[in-house]
Amino acid sequence: MCMPLWKQNLLWKRYVQGLEVATICVEDMDEWLGIFNIKLRHMREDIQSVIFLISSSSSQFNFRITIS
Repeated sequence: MCMPLWKQNLLWKRYVQGLEVATICVEDMDEWLGIFNIKLRHMREDIQSVIFLISSSSSQFNFRITIS
């Protein structure tokens, strides 16, 4: 049994709308991940700077830093 043409058009419109919504969600997620990546990069750089400062003066204070 064949579906009427107008029902097929409605199904395709819903399908395309769903794809558009999914595309917007993926684009938003990509943007958020990019921002998160930049923040993590800055945090890593800050942590490395702190570790360098502490390790360069660790002979004076004699302690060890471990990051797991």
